[in-house]
Amino acid sequence: MDIVMYLLLGLGLLFFTGGTLGLIRLPDVYSRLHMAGKIDTMGSISLIAALFLNEIEQFDMAHLLVG
Repeated sequence: MDIVMYLLLGLGLLFFTGGTLGLIRLPDVYSRLHMAGKIDTMGSISLIAALFLNEIEQFDMAHLLVG
């Protein structure tokens, strides 16, 4: 379970790094917004999934789901 959690954390950080580079490198505002919206959503989903897997072991999932 820990290996999957660490893989999801790494994947989320990779998505956020790609989104940051896209914000710096893309030419216009609309391309930057498109890149930030897609990539940051995937990064957030990956990080939340990793946190969810971590909380399954501690039986405190309600706190993660609420906020």
